[in-house]
Amino acid sequence: MPTKEVILCAGALKTPQLLMLSGIGDSEHLQSVGINPLIHLPGVGLHLRDHLATPLMFAAKKELPSTPEWSTWQVLGPANLDWEGNGCADFQIQWVVRRDFLPGFPKPSGYEDTDVIATVVAVLHPHGEGSVRLASADPAVAPVINPNYLGDDQDMVIWRTGFKLLRQLMAAPGMGEWVEAEIGDCPQGKKLEEYVRKNSISQWHPVGTCRMSSRADFLSVVDDRCRVSGVNALRVIDASIMPEHPSGNTQAPTMAIAEIASNMVLEDNA
Repeated sequence: MPTKEVILCAGALKTPQLLMLSGIGDSEHLQSVGINPLIHLPGVGLHLRDHLATPLMFAAKKELPSTPEWSTWQVLGPANLDWEGNGCADFQIQWVVRRDFLPGFPKPSGYEDTDVIATVVAVLHPHGEGSVRLASADPAVAPVINPNYLGDDQDMVIWRTGFKLLRQLMAAPGMGEWVEAEIGDCPQGKKLEEYVRKNSISQWHPVGTCRMSSRADFLSVVDDRCRVSGVNALRVIDASIMPEHPSGNTQAPTMAIAEIASNMVLEDNA
């Protein structure tokens, strides 16, 4: 048994599940699956956000080199772009130079032996919010995860902007030496939403399901020292506490959270 604190760090999908299984969450939801509510925290499992990636493939005019310079371009190539003018990147364009197709993405026939410049557009700060909910009081049963991708119309506006800019970049004179043509069936205009819904995959960056906020926010789950509201000696230290998405991968911010929170734990237990 712990003598000082319990620290929960199971991630943005499992942490809310464990809290709810322990009786911490929205009382009505807990009762609906047969769990006796101990602490009413309606924000547990809400505000789920994730980065969604949508591909656009281009056939290369010639065999692509496999030099260190090109490898560096693949690693450092993503461009984060601020479209709404708020000082924070709204979408990201990634380039991957390869001789096959990205796993999980469609493979247009006729290009199996063609070198490919695979690109991806991702909305970095989605407006749509999903949820994690219990399917059962049995811990062995997976929770119900609803990412609610494209749940807000503003996200599709940003996607259209991203694809428009990407096509402009790939049609630039400097790319003419390398790019033969766009391949696949990615449409433009209003039909783009259907393509995004059918062909996108998660970038595995879920956040927000136990978000940190002020006491005035009744959907807050943890305070500014990662302590679960209304519970003694329980903290959450993982990506679930992020109130907003970072403009990129969640790994480094999660490590930063752990570093800062570890000092808080030491200070509070000195």
